[in-house]
Amino acid sequence: MAPVLSTKAHARLLEVDPDEALRMPGVVDYISYKDIPASNSYTFTAEDDEIVFATDRVRTVHYEKLATLCRIGAEFAGACIGCK
Repeated sequence: MAPVLSTKAHARLLEVDPDEALRMPGVVDYISYKDIPASNSYTFTAEDDEIVFATDRVRTVHYEKLATLCRIGAEFAGACIGCK
């Protein structure tokens, strides 16, 4: 699995088009908040919930996950580093 991370901070999330990523060799699926049937959050401590995937806005650069790419094969990992 390879995370799809935000490239902008404090931005509205209007749309994520996974088509280009799904055409990459080894990619078999794209999972976003729309694919989570229950809660899109989890808690490590008794304080604030953390979201699994961003839904309508991102707060941080290269940290907040927009989605996850499911892939087969090690060659994909290096290619994904350059994904935008």
